Amino acid sequence: MDNNSILDNQLADELEPNRVAQEKIQEAAKWAKLLVGGLLLNTLLMVYQFVQMTLNSRYSYNRNDVNIGHIVTAVTSLGMIVFTFFAAYNLWSFANRALLGVEKNNNKIFAISIESLKAYFKFYGYFIIVVAILLAAIFFSMYFMYSRMGRYN
Repeated sequence: MDNNSILDNQLADELEPNRVAQEKIQEAAKWAKLLVGGLLLNTLLMVYQFVQMTLNSRYSYNRNDVNIGHIVTAVTSLGMIVFTFFAAYNLWSFANRALLGVEKNNNKIFAISIESLKAYFKFYGYFIIVVAILLAAIFFSMYFMYSRMGRYN
């Protein structure tokens, strides 16, 4: 498999953005930091939801009335917390390194920031694939459930 890394292909030395491109990169990095703030606020909301669903499922378990919905929501919230944290980390890494690379006019640091941005989009790509598979599984199970009930026969 070919390695498409900017650093491994010695393309980092050829990255020489002009002044306008540097200003655009600085603007993009500032917006990326703003997005990281939103992702972290979203993570805090999901932590709150995770704690609430965990307590609800624990309360239901103590009453011998386990609600699978609370457990599924708690596990889903935990997965989303981890996902959002890593996405925020990759975006924050891009923003800091891009600003540092432009400030010091160092192409190697700038290339590392592009690698962080690449990791961010790759992470979201994997997430979209997982969500699509889960949605397909949900629709298939709904179709299977309704066909067993005789609604589509």
